[in-house]
Amino acid sequence: QTIQRIPNVEGGWNLIPESVIISPDCTHIAYKMQRGIGIIVVLDGIPSRVYRKVGELTFSENHNQLFYRARELGAWYIVRNYRPYNFREFIADPIPSPNGYGWAAVFKSPIKQQLCVNGKDSPTFDEINQQSIRFSPDSKQIAYFARRGHHWYVQFNDKTAGPYEDVAQAPVYDELSEQLAYIAKHNGQWYVVQNHEPWTPVNDAAGLQFHPKSHLRLKIRPTF
Repeated sequence: QTIQRIPNVEGGWNLIPESVIISPDCTHIAYKMQRGIGIIVVLDGIPSRVYRKVGELTFSENHNQLFYRARELGAWYIVRNYRPYNFREFIADPIPSPNGYGWAAVFKSPIKQQLCVNGKDSPTFDEINQQSIRFSPDSKQIAYFARRGHHWYVQFNDKTAGPYEDVAQAPVYDELSEQLAYIAKHNGQWYVVQNHEPWTPVNDAAGLQFHPKSHLRLKIRPTF
């Protein structure tokens, strides 16, 4: 009831209860409201423009920036707080960077897929593994897995590594954002690839984790 009695929203709008989220530091609140076919996003009592569709609301871990995907007529926008960015056919909700100011989201162009990072379009692939997208801790780099035909690649910033027969899990950055590691399959064998050089043979169930001093740890999980 307290949420619905906000002075900046005119009558007739109904709260979508499952959309309510609170920022990590508990100082901001955001949620969706609907009236007919229109949807608005309310951030700290201030409503957005009216959209037809709105994706999942997400606060960044730092600086408590609100991100979501929204659509009027046509393609989608990526919205940060109250401002829409980049009109694209986005097919996934935005991923905030650790510092809270950057974002990445996959879009279709027209039948291929690309990643838009802070408004800049990355190379075209047949498929981008959305669950593999990782920002570096300093938010200045990004890495992810993507497929062309039957081969997989690792896209990191403006460079591409591969082709590989397959990839597993997701890329991992060290705490200083200086090293990158991932698991990839080449000539029938799985390898840990660190800084794009094969490191050691593993199985695809291995887990990667960097030691605080940027030494790579390999956690082996048995396969059955």
